[in-house]
Amino acid sequence: MVIELGKVSKHSAAPRIHSASRNPARLLARALARIAAGRQAAEDGARGTCALMLSDGLGLMERLAWAAGEDGTALGYELKALYGQAGEALLRAQFAPSDALFDEAEALLTPIHEALEALTPPEPPPVRRVSASVG
Repeated sequence: MVIELGKVSKHSAAPRIHSASRNPARLLARALARIAAGRQAAEDGARGTCALMLSDGLGLMERLAWAAGEDGTALGYELKALYGQAGEALLRAQFAPSDALFDEAEALLTPIHEALEALTPPEPPPVRRVSASVG
């Protein structure tokens, strides 16, 4: 396996969720999906895949915690602390996966995700492009 510029040449069988969103609700949804994938990998005995999924979830927690802290409000600091606590549970789960750690992270993040989803305006429908030919 060759690692170059943050890319790994060996492909993983892990499910991928494509999104470069800056929307906190979407980032949190990705984190919850990674936690679920990590739990499933742990149950299947795939420790490497579990660690990979949880590592990605930790990265998302860092992004969310940083953004919440940048807010500068009391709510932002509370969110940062909750993201940090969930991140600690994910870090412990990387080394000793257990349902209690996965449950702890999900219990902390799910209500935040639901609140963010309720506050997020719906996305506009995609623009349909119509091609016209001039004959």
